[in-house]
Amino acid sequence: MRKFFIPALLLLVITVFIYPGVGDTQTSMKPAMESMQQSGAAFDGAEINGFSMINKKFMDYEEMKDTAAGLAEYIGSNPNQFKITGQDGKDYRQITLEDQNDRNPFVISLQSYNLPSGEESYLIVNYYNNDNSEDLDSIYTKVEDCFKELNVKKPQISVILTGHFDKKLAEKDMEEIMGSIMSYLDASYQKNELYDNMLTMTGYSEKLSEYIQLGSEKINVDLAMRYSDTDGKTYLWLGTPVITTDY
Repeated sequence: MRKFFIPALLLLVITVFIYPGVGDTQTSMKPAMESMQQSGAAFDGAEINGFSMINKKFMDYEEMKDTAAGLAEYIGSNPNQFKITGQDGKDYRQITLEDQNDRNPFVISLQSYNLPSGEESYLIVNYYNNDNSEDLDSIYTKVEDCFKELNVKKPQISVILTGHFDKKLAEKDMEEIMGSIMSYLDASYQKNELYDNMLTMTGYSEKLSEYIQLGSEKINVDLAMRYSDTDGKTYLWLGTPVITTDY
């Protein structure tokens, strides 16, 4: 299956994310989960991705390690559960902390740059869940708390749900499934063209508070479906506000 990826840094450049500040009232992610469930897709997993600049300095390598470990412990992990790897360069430093918790593994990444335009550092948090009975809002809060701990008020956070159907679906069937999700969310939407066997659809729902602004258009529901010849399944991705993972 061919994969696509939208890097968080690229999203920062090409879109404007409109988010409530950390600590403000958030719309629950339950409508998104419920819309996936009513579609009939088997649940594969959820991914919560958070991203933000955290300061304008070229951070010390050891400081980055301590920051990542502190955040991991702050949201409930411990040194016996995670491992840290990294790169300590002249103009670029990176720390990646991987938690080994089987139920809800997560990755915390710190990236620091010494650029001609100035120094800057970023935090990226990826949290994973494969249990559809898990409270998605509580996981969202853990990602949010990582940024709150570093005094970041408006991180960019996306939720991506993945499901599948155990057969090849025709384009009209995929359109019907995606339309049912949009209808469940009371979303205004438009269908994009089928390209390379990938059908996409974007929309806006007032049931979900975060959105991105593209010109005058608001988007906070991003759907994609594709059939995989490799395993004989048709996959469904639901991202809010957008899909920020490979698919």
